[in-house]
Amino acid sequence: SGYPTRGNPILGLVRTNDMWGAPVAEPALDALGLPYTTLSYANGPGYTGASPAQKEGVKRFPHMVVEKEGITAGRPDLSSVDPSDPSYLQEAAVPLLAETHAGEDVAIYAGGPGAAAFDGVREQTYVYDGIARALGWSTAD
Repeated sequence: SGYPTRGNPILGLVRTNDMWGAPVAEPALDALGLPYTTLSYANGPGYTGASPAQKEGVKRFPHMVVEKEGITAGRPDLSSVDPSDPSYLQEAAVPLLAETHAGEDVAIYAGGPGAAAFDGVREQTYVYDGIARALGWSTAD
């Protein structure tokens, strides 16, 4: 998210490039002036509203709480947070007990015999069928 520079850690804060294409050392800031992470989740236990288990703000694993309060203080400031810490829960916009799959594209690459089954854009439900065709397990057209 936010067009991070090449090599930016997937679990880190977004760092972008300057107008000449060189990586910028400081984290990129959102419209509120706060740094944000490369990964983002639409839903899950990282919702930053208060819960009976943790106060409003950054959430830490484990955080399997169903009851949550709305966010009143806005996004937490991640300037002093290590988002690569295994106990850090990525921020989520919608409070849910667990994260669910999103709808963005996921790359799948193939080479060798049967690789043509994976050209272009395909629906997720096609992946098994494409693998079966590549392995000769299916004669479907």
